[in-house]
Amino acid sequence: MMIAFESAKSGSVTTISMCATINSTFTSIFSRTSILKNTDSKFSLLGSLAIQAVTAYVARNKEPPAEIIFFHSSTSGDQIVMFQDYFIAPLKENLRSAYLDKMPAVSLIMVNVKTSERFFTEGDNVRNVPAGTLISSEIVSNYYDFYVVSQASNRGSTLPNHYKVIYSDSKMEEGMLQ
Repeated sequence: MMIAFESAKSGSVTTISMCATINSTFTSIFSRTSILKNTDSKFSLLGSLAIQAVTAYVARNKEPPAEIIFFHSSTSGDQIVMFQDYFIAPLKENLRSAYLDKMPAVSLIMVNVKTSERFFTEGDNVRNVPAGTLISSEIVSNYYDFYVVSQASNRGSTLPNHYKVIYSDSKMEEGMLQ
């Protein structure tokens, strides 16, 4: 199961959206949108939306997912700790109490779509790397992060997305998660 969160702010109103896959082939979705009343409730709202998505998955499949991979737009370093403490920890407790014998593995990935990095082919004919290119060594940190070029471009340069796994208790190999 994959669950992605996004937020948008207009004036003093922040809207949180969630889209989740609810079948094993990732072809059926469950989505919700909610207004964030105050910033103090962001993590509890994300947790509530996540539990709604898992409940929809269970209603459709008659069992909880084995893995849940969360995606959220990238945040600053201090908020990463807040995500781990105020989103992941309570969510895992709720999942543990609801699905004691079939506790899903959880991964949280931060996605930065506004990177300054650019990747090109080597040699005399320099051009953008092809769509689908994965960069997971040499220029990334010692932590679990990677870049994916998700589009092709004939003019200008393509912008890769930077993915940073900030939490995972999954048994999946690193390459499978990428």
